[in-house]
Amino acid sequence: MRNSPCPDKTINELHSTSTHTESSSSHKDPLKVLSKQAPLPNIFNLYSVTTILAQFAVHFSALIYMVHEANARTPPREGKVKLNVDLAPDEKQEFEPNIVNSTVYIIGIAMQIATVAVNYKGHPFMESLRENRLLSYAIFSSSAIVFCLALGIVPDLLEMFEVIDFDADFRRILVGVLIADMVLAYLVDRVCSFLFGETRGKTDIIT
Repeated sequence: MRNSPCPDKTINELHSTSTHTESSSSHKDPLKVLSKQAPLPNIFNLYSVTTILAQFAVHFSALIYMVHEANARTPPREGKVKLNVDLAPDEKQEFEPNIVNSTVYIIGIAMQIATVAVNYKGHPFMESLRENRLLSYAIFSSSAIVFCLALGIVPDLLEMFEVIDFDADFRRILVGVLIADMVLAYLVDRVCSFLFGETRGKTDIIT
């Protein structure tokens, strides 16, 4: 038999964490002095397309690698695997966290945080991430939760999010991948910005 990959409680926690971060990103104020640089004319420009594809490749590679590492540490299943839809009502079991669904859950939250942090655009049009304290706090607090879950340093948090406590070797791999994922996503965005540019023609500064 196969348990559901994520219980309703875990899904709700994921949604609340991601919603908190993403809603905070909408609280940003424009600068009082208009920039001499004009924004890109539309969303279908070379920079936007390439950075989206490049970041997706980074996140997808990290996810595939971690799922592979988790599966390598998972005991082989015995017998035929059944889906929940194939189970009789009396056969269905409660959700049981394991290394695979816990890994996917943690890296899923981390990717959403990285997406918001990397793609937030501040100066020269909006206030910077440092100036946007609400979003900064949301990113910091969400990131702290992710690393606490990955490191297993707060047992009550593991129980609340229904995540297992990983062994030391897997923790090192997971934390390394989480950091590498965010750093590489940021770097590919900066490279795309340098190659294809985020701004077009210049206008006079208007006060």
